[in-house]
Order: sequence, then structure tokens, then C-alpha cells
Amino acid sequence: MGELMDATPVRSLVLWIPDWPVVALTREAALQVGREEPVAVVGANTVIACSAAARTEGVRRGQRRRDAQSRCPRLRIVPADDARDRRLFDPVVARIEEAAPGVQPIRPGLCALRARGPARYYGGEEPAAHTLIARLAELGVPDVRAGIADGPFTAEQVARTAPAGDVRSVPAGAAAVFLAPLPVAVLEAPELAELLTRLGVHTLGAFAALDADRVLDRFGPVGARLHALAAGRDSRPVQPRIPPPELAREIAFEPPLDLVDQVASPCASPPTTSLRGSAPKGSCALSCECASRRIGGWAPSVCGCTPVRSTRPPSSTGCAGRCSRWAQSAPSGRTRTRLSKGRGPSPGCGSCPRRSTRHPATDRRSSVPAATSACTTPSRACRRCSGTAGC
Repeated sequence: MGELMDATPVRSLVLWIPDWPVVALTREAALQVGREEPVAVVGANTVIACSAAARTEGVRRGQRRRDAQSRCPRLRIVPADDARDRRLFDPVVARIEEAAPGVQPIRPGLCALRARGPARYYGGEEPAAHTLIARLAELGVPDVRAGIADGPFTAEQVARTAPAGDVRSVPAGAAAVFLAPLPVAVLEAPELAELLTRLGVHTLGAFAALDADRVLDRFGPVGARLHALAAGRDSRPVQPRIPPPELAREIAFEPPLDLVDQVASPCASPPTTSLRGSAPKGSCALSCECASRRIGGWAPSVCGCTPVRSTRPPSSTGCAGRCSRWAQSAPSGRTRTRLSKGRGPSPGCGSCPRRSTRHPATDRRSSVPAATSACTTPSRACRRCSGTAGC
């Protein structure tokens, strides 16, 4: 633990959007909140964030709901919604990743990056921060503030003191000097801040001046960690998020197809060939169960992921869906697929023969039905699979 605290802080760049819950409300079309309207986001009967118009009326963060309404009678109260804040913050993070990959969302409205990579690409730390601010301004988020310092904690405090739409930077090695006059409340540890205040320790500089061993004995590992932050020794690395996989794929048919049934045909070779090289690994686990059985083992699926044995009863899976999955997962001609024992066509469906037929794409005998033998009987199992590509 001591080695972790003594590690060299990573040069970090933090982007902060003030009052993000209110900004998210203005970007939510269903709520119709104006930018000049006094709005307060309330959670647990306490003001979490408020707009600039409400702030001019005396509303402040942390006030009780009744006190805020007494200051501004026309104040609009909106319940806090963390899911809404995160959902509307995802496009902001995606826009930042387009200009500088490796973004760590700390919470909605606040994210951090390693400053080294963007600084080398854009010719400096401050030019990189100005570029990111300009990208977010194009997205409709004008009030973005950037802070650059040693460690994410110090960079966040620097961003909170930066002018609106501007960048502020603290030189390397000067984190302790910058943090010294700040109150202990910025550590976001209310119990420890209250105790330090009662002991006469009001600033981070006074807290950092205490002996580290005594702080560890008195406050434990959490207190020692906060003591290191107050001294400017933020050893936390920036942990970039893993961007979500791109699951959308587009196939251009030449000549164009006229019917949906042509796309959903079990033996349509153009979609199979195109999807085999473009589908991301593991995408079928999010959409459908690509399972196929061949003689001697399991055949690889179209998208390249590991096939999964189906445990659903035959009545819940139409024959069109089974034939579609087996046809798509069949390799280019040497693998022979067959219907499993006890998993024949659905009751009432007589258009999918169990006898061996010739595959139209490979001209080899297999048990996969031909393209002209799609399920047409209006049974419930077949109706469930009809009209969908690849079941």
C-alpha cells in the first residue's frame, strides 16, 4: 500500500461539465426544459444541481427543497435520475473518444484522460484540451472546463477552478502547492471532513502536514489514502473504459432484393458470406443463439464465436429458425449437417422435409431444407421465426 501511495502521479486531463444533471434535462427532448428556466434537480429532498437562473435567485447545491423553493417560488423541481444522466452522457464520452481514445468516465459530467497521448498528437497539453472542448461545443455542450495536473484528483480540482469553456493547467510537481488552500470538504468524505474541522484542520495543506504514520493509525487506510491525495500524491491511474462493440452491420445486395423472405431464406448464400467476415466476435451471444451440430462435434458459427448447445425444447423453436441457423453456420461444403434426433419439423409444418436434399449453394447432399421449402404453415412455432434473418 505504501508503494502505491509513493508512485509517481500520472499526468492527467480532466473534462468537467458543471451541473450536468441540469444539462441532461435540457438535452432531454421529452422534458422540454429551457436553458433560462430556474430548475433544480432534487434527490432525497436535497438539491443536487441547479441551473444558472436558479443560482441567481439564491438556490445552491445542498439546500433543502423547502429552502430552495422559498428562495425561488417559480423554481421547477425535477427528480434526480441517474440512469438519465448516464444515458445522455454516453454520446459525450463517445465524441471525446473520437478525438482522444482512452477516456475514463468518473461520473456523469466528469471524465479523465491520460494527458501524454493527446499532448503529443495535438502539440501540447493545453492545445489538446482546447481541441476536446471544441469537439464538445460542436455537440451542443458549450460550458466545458478542462484541468491538467498530476493525478486525476488534482486535475479535477483544477478543472473546477477554470473559467467557463477554458483550460487551466498546473505544472508538474506543483500539485501540493495548488491543493494546500482548498478546504477538506473537497475530499468528499463528510465524516472525516467534520472530524478534521473539529480538530482544527480546515485545509488540505494542514491535513497534508500531519504525520503519515499517525494518520494511518488514527484514520486507517481510508484516511491514509485521503492524506496522500491532500499532499498531491495521487497514485490512481486513469483506467479507460472499453468502448461498446459496434453491432450494426450493413449488407449491400446487388441486384437489390424485393422481398424480406429473400433475406430470411435459410440457404441465402450472400448474407452468410458477408456476415462471416464482418460480424464481430461474440455478437451472436447478444442477438441470437448460433448453434450448429456436425458429425463429430460442433461446427463454428457465422460470427466466429464459440457455439452454445441449445437447451430449449423443440416446440419453442420453429423449423425455419433451426434450418436458418444450421444453414448459416455450415462451412463452405465439406461439413454435413443433419437434424438431431427428436428435433424434427414443428407440428403442423409439412413444408420442411426431413429427407436428404441437395444444398443449392454447394450442390452437396445434406439434411438442410432447400430455399424453396421455407415454412409457410401458420403454426405458432414457425410464425415466430418467419421474416427474421438468421432466426
